Amino acid sequence: MNKVLLQKALAISVLACVILIALRMVSGVIDDRQKYRDAAVHSIEASYAGPQVLVGPVLVRPYTQTVETTAVDDWGKKKTVVRKQELTATSFPRELNVHGAMLPSERRHGLYKVEVFEFQAELNGRLDVVDPLTEGTVVWGEPYLELSVADVRGIVGTPKVLVNGVAVPMLQGAPDTTGWQPNLHVPLHGMNAWKGHLDFTIQMNLAGTETLGIAPVGDSNHLEIRSSWKSPLFGGRFLPRTRDVGNGGFRAAWDVSSLASATQMQLEANPLKSLDLMNVSLTTLVDPYTLSSRAVKYGILFELLTFGGFLILS
Repeated sequence: MNKVLLQKALAISVLACVILIALRMVSGVIDDRQKYRDAAVHSIEASYAGPQVLVGPVLVRPYTQTVETTAVDDWGKKKTVVRKQELTATSFPRELNVHGAMLPSERRHGLYKVEVFEFQAELNGRLDVVDPLTEGTVVWGEPYLELSVADVRGIVGTPKVLVNGVAVPMLQGAPDTTGWQPNLHVPLHGMNAWKGHLDFTIQMNLAGTETLGIAPVGDSNHLEIRSSWKSPLFGGRFLPRTRDVGNGGFRAAWDVSSLASATQMQLEANPLKSLDLMNVSLTTLVDPYTLSSRAVKYGILFELLTFGGFLILS
């Protein structure tokens, strides 16, 4: 009896091992396909534009502060000490409103499809111009608005910028005055004569791959995104306050206060380690690689339960 039971156990074990090897081979193929798909995404990002993060605008006002003090040297003589500092005054928007349409499309790399988008956005809001606490003599430099996009190759066409109703250009590059690294700036010639506040409107088209993130840099932030994509994934630090997802696409709106976000402090920190974002990703409803991997795992479980039960009951 023990010999017969041992033979059954050996046969079942051999059969189970064969099936497990087959499942492991299938799992390896799935892993390879997933790697190929990731490589396709990286290839598209390299030639199109990567995931996008939009930060700004932030008002920067450089100035030189000269302070003269009187000191007494070791021989009792008075002398004038001049201390000169290059400083900047940073102002975040009191209101930041972002409205836009996220137009999805597909790019192919071999057998694989990668979701890309073009974000047709309008940013508008108001910046209060507040003089910092200074001492001595202050000489103001040319102020500017600074912004950042994760991949400047995604900028489609030429952005249109209005500041207090005046058209101004957007240029590449910006001085690194804080912890973050802006790569766009809007020079504001003669802005020091504009006391009180600045009203700005920025229209720009931004292309990217799969994911779009917006940083809530204002005291009050309102973001609205609409798209024909049917299966968005909302992520980041803040979920939409309202969202409507259906067969015709989605529409989502965020309302974030600076009291609930650490974005302003993060931008001023040096070095910049992380940034609170509102983001949305274009995902597929059914990922075949995830489903296949899950099926293999269930296959291993069902096999063990089936052959284990058969061995116990036989």
